[in-house]
Amino acid sequence: MDVCQILEGLPDAVFLLDRKGSIRHTNEAASRLLGRRPVPGEHLPPEQTDFVLTRPDGSQRLVRPHSRPLLAPDGSVSGAIVTLTDVTEQTDREAKSAWLSAIVVSSEDAIIGKTLDGVVTSWNQSARRIFGYTADEIVGQSILLLIPEDRWDEEPLILDRIRRGERVEHFETKRRTKEGQLLDISLTISPIHDSQGNVIGVSKIARNITEQKRIERTFAEERERSRMAIAATRMGTWEYVLTDKSFHCSDETLHIWGAPLTQATNVAFLLDGVHPEDRDRLIAEATAAVRDKSQRFFDAVFRVIRAVDREICWVRVQGRVFLAQGQKPDAFIGTVLDVTDVHRAHQLLEKTVAERTRELTELNHRLQESNQELEQFAYIASHDLQEPLRKIQVFSEMVEERLAGETPEVKGYFARVRDAAGRMSRLIRDVLEYSRVSAGASQLDSIDLNDLLQEVLVALEWRIAEKGARVVAGDIPPVRGIPSQLRQLFQNLISNALKFSRDEPVIRITAEREPGFVRLAFADNGIGFEQEYAGKIFKIFQRLNHQEDYLGSGIGLAICKKIVDNHGGTITASGTPGEGAIFTVTLPAAE
Repeated sequence: MDVCQILEGLPDAVFLLDRKGSIRHTNEAASRLLGRRPVPGEHLPPEQTDFVLTRPDGSQRLVRPHSRPLLAPDGSVSGAIVTLTDVTEQTDREAKSAWLSAIVVSSEDAIIGKTLDGVVTSWNQSARRIFGYTADEIVGQSILLLIPEDRWDEEPLILDRIRRGERVEHFETKRRTKEGQLLDISLTISPIHDSQGNVIGVSKIARNITEQKRIERTFAEERERSRMAIAATRMGTWEYVLTDKSFHCSDETLHIWGAPLTQATNVAFLLDGVHPEDRDRLIAEATAAVRDKSQRFFDAVFRVIRAVDREICWVRVQGRVFLAQGQKPDAFIGTVLDVTDVHRAHQLLEKTVAERTRELTELNHRLQESNQELEQFAYIASHDLQEPLRKIQVFSEMVEERLAGETPEVKGYFARVRDAAGRMSRLIRDVLEYSRVSAGASQLDSIDLNDLLQEVLVALEWRIAEKGARVVAGDIPPVRGIPSQLRQLFQNLISNALKFSRDEPVIRITAEREPGFVRLAFADNGIGFEQEYAGKIFKIFQRLNHQEDYLGSGIGLAICKKIVDNHGGTITASGTPGEGAIFTVTLPAAE
């Protein structure tokens, strides 16, 4: 057998080269590898490592070169023999094997190999992380080491299915770690076949679903609690899937509609139970909730004619539109509540309020008439009372003149009579003034308090001069009020300060504008008062000093409070004995 016949029998491509590297002879395997017949005298690429060979049809093969020199009889190099081995499939297999190994190593799931007898043969890093065993500790051991005793009967059943070539997917069970902790595990178990298709082992993928199960249990508990809470409130629920027009509702919803629990429900059935006068409005509001992108919420109260007894009840339906991917409406989910009792109570309340309003209106009208009568009576009474007092004063003076020569004691009696009549006259005038100060006497107008103060100071000019007093006032913002009443307020407060003044009295009036109102302060350096009596001085006929020491009826400050109340303001007082008093008034600010 010559050399050429030997080369033809080799599976690899063989090239005989001369001393110059030109091809002298090739075998058939070389033609198959190159995809063409090599031409004598052609040169091969001078590659020493694996390289990609491109064939005439464009396909590529990965080849591995191997070269050995050819020696002449005299020992000199006469050429070379080059072998090109096609390693494309081998390299692909190695790459796939490396890729699968990387997947096994980096997988978050435990990947375990075992024999058909349940003996562990392989164990990746995630298996160690999940179960706590190292590969040295578990490989060669029975898989029962991971299975709780009460679940040992699972293993033979699984192995029987694997021997039959079946695959077990997503089998949820319990497995035990090295520390004894029980985990929720999802198993996917597959048979391993040899090249002839025989089952020779088991591949198991174990996923730790403990946290997932915990979340599912928590969700189920929350869902059950929500269901119980909804049931306790007698609230029904419903869901309308817009994509397939399907409708589902709870038993409580059917109960509200008066339908049996076996009733097949759909939108048409529920709408048929809605009162005809409310049906179109309900449909319009529900449609608007689906179409209105800015709202997506539905809330309607309407009447339902119950199917079981044809009674009318009021229900409140609320719902929200949920969007699918692409922001398209997908589902309409909501609640139903029977509000018949609430509606009836509301109607009763409205009726009661209307009746009470009518009664209060009539009572207010009668009260206004009574107030007017009282004001008229007070005016007439005060006018009629003044006449007898004037006669008492006149006749007492006439009797005193007739008895001019009597003892000083008699003269003292007449002085007391005149003093008492004068006090009575002042008291009648003050009572009349108090009765005239009423709310709503006229509409509130914008008032310049600076001009009003000047008018009061002119009216009190002789008393201020008599006391030797100084009234110091800064600029006062305008307020909304009744001019005559505010004039009376300023006059009473300044007169009060003059009445209870000492030597060199000073009255300071300051003002401060605050949001919505003006705060005024009337401060004096008079006799003052104990702070515990601050709340008494605004009550009618209340006096902190003896009548003999300071004249007055005890009505002036009561009139001030009534005026301030009429304007929706406040008045307070503070004082210190021997140092003076401060009266603080708030009035509505002008626009």
